[in-house]
Amino acid sequence: MCLMQGSGKDYPIAEIDVLRVIEEKLGRSTLGLAIVGAILSELPINPSRLLDTINRMPLREMSCSAGEAQTLRRSTFLLQLFELCFSIFDHADGPRSLASRMVQASGWFAPAAIPVSLLALAANKIPQKHRGARLWRKLLHSLSSGLTSSYIKRSEAEASAMLLRFNIARSSTKQCYLHVNELVKLYVRKRGTVVVAQAMVSELLYVVREVVLPLAIWTFITFSRCNTALELLRLCTDALEAADQAFVTPVEKWLDKSLCWRPIRTNAQLNPYLWQELALSRAAVLETRAKLMLRGGHFSVGDDLIRKAIFIRTSVCGDDHPDTVSARETLSRLTRLLANLQIYTSP
Repeated sequence: MCLMQGSGKDYPIAEIDVLRVIEEKLGRSTLGLAIVGAILSELPINPSRLLDTINRMPLREMSCSAGEAQTLRRSTFLLQLFELCFSIFDHADGPRSLASRMVQASGWFAPAAIPVSLLALAANKIPQKHRGARLWRKLLHSLSSGLTSSYIKRSEAEASAMLLRFNIARSSTKQCYLHVNELVKLYVRKRGTVVVAQAMVSELLYVVREVVLPLAIWTFITFSRCNTALELLRLCTDALEAADQAFVTPVEKWLDKSLCWRPIRTNAQLNPYLWQELALSRAAVLETRAKLMLRGGHFSVGDDLIRKAIFIRTSVCGDDHPDTVSARETLSRLTRLLANLQIYTSP
């Protein structure tokens, strides 16, 4: 209750009872209580009206794994509260709200503190979204009219300050870093459109192609840091394989609670473009590892890696694609070297 009354406002008994209802519906979640307290402090709204507004916030249909769906179903009212916050951000700054897009982008970051500048950079990759329905625009205009004049065209510092003020994020011990709650990140990742997911995954794949691969090769060639380069590529492979595994895990519509049989689908079927891009990035990293293994004399390990790359490229691009042909040429070199090695080492 103290978290919701942090501003020191005095409410009549009827409103205190409403706060208790909100507390119960949130399951006494400290995150939810802190967000409610921030909204009551920042906006000219009483608990009764806030409760009514939260209850009227729509939730989007999302595709989740069974475990994720169970987690989200336990927190339906809290998710509606998140939606209200996102709508407030959008109303304050318009459909290009940097604060709202920063929250969306946070869902694709690892569970650690995120640099504000990097979060804002990723947020700017998310395309502008369309305005909501007239009913919700009208509702939010009346709800957050007190914010409109002061929250226009925020910089990344101002946007991050808004996230902190509404308790969607919390500050880190590192300067200019933010922590975003894992439930918030899970929800925004699942509620995001395919366009948002494509923007974030495209950014990840850009980092792999333009940073990780060149850095590993440069480290290997310039400094002869074979183990360092290979470890970097191994970690990159693990990350891409984890993302690929998520794409082939069966998903369900978390709002669909019916017992009717429905065909099980995967994210690879729902987002084939993303799956193919991830698969091809994995193949590129595997081929690079194989070539470095070849130069380092680890022929058998390189042979295993390049065969995996060939399998991926054949499945996605076909046998005659230039990248598949290139990988087969690398395999041929490795096969010849392995054969020569066996001849020289045989008794």
